[in-house]
Amino acid sequence: MVVGLLQMALVVALIAGGTGAQILRAKQIMREWLKETGKQPIQSEVRFFDTGPFILTFLRGQYVFRIAIVDADGVRRDGWLRVGNFFGVFFSDKAEVVWDA
Repeated sequence: MVVGLLQMALVVALIAGGTGAQILRAKQIMREWLKETGKQPIQSEVRFFDTGPFILTFLRGQYVFRIAIVDADGVRRDGWLRVGNFFGVFFSDKAEVVWDA
């Protein structure tokens, strides 16, 4: 019984650690995208269920952020940023944004 509980705790810890590492990588990709595009972040939030125009991306290891930025002209824009590709965030630096209308 104790061995089974220890094994279950180990599995949960590995899953939590892996997910945490993926989120850290997703945030790194977002920061790199912001820097490359010259945008200043106001707010960002990882979204798991309400992913806007990016449907079912969590099933493919991608992460979606709800973002608010200020562009180079000083204009605020809100939108959705998806990072990673079909194979997840560790195998791609891809970032794709869809701005609110």
